Amino acid sequence: MPCLKRSGRVIAGFSRTGMVFKLTDPDAHGRALALPGGHLFDPSGRGEVFRQWVVVPPEQAAEWEALAYEALGQDHSLGLPAPAPAKPAPPCVTETQGTAPTPTSRSSAGWAALTPRPLGGSNEPRPLA
Repeated sequence: MPCLKRSGRVIAGFSRTGMVFKLTDPDAHGRALALPGGHLFDPSGRGEVFRQWVVVPPEQAAEWEALAYEALGQDHSLGLPAPAPAKPAPPCVTETQGTAPTPTSRSSAGWAALTPRPLGGSNEPRPLA
C-alpha cells in the first residue's frame, strides 16, 4: 500500500476503497467519519476494524490533503505500559552455603564422579597422577 509515514510508522495510505488516515484526535476522527462514505478501516474485510483508522472515499478526495496534515500533526506513539519491575536475582552461592564433595579414598564413588574420563575410553575411573 502506498503510504505516508511519520517516525517510521504508517499514518496514511491508499486502500482499495479510498485513502486511509490514522486519526488519534477524537475531533478529527469524528469529522472524517462524518464525511459522506467515510468509515472505519477494515483491512481483512471480516469486521475487524482498526478503531483509529478512517477510510475516506475518492469522492471526498478534496479532503485528503487536510486529513493528511491532520494525521501528521497528531501523536502516534503506542503509549505502551511501563515495563514490569525486574525480578530480584537469586542469592549468590557462597562457600558457607555449599561445598564440594570430599571423598575419603580413591576407591569411593565420589572420586569417580570427580575424575575426568578419557575420550573414547572405558567408563572405569583412571587414577590421579
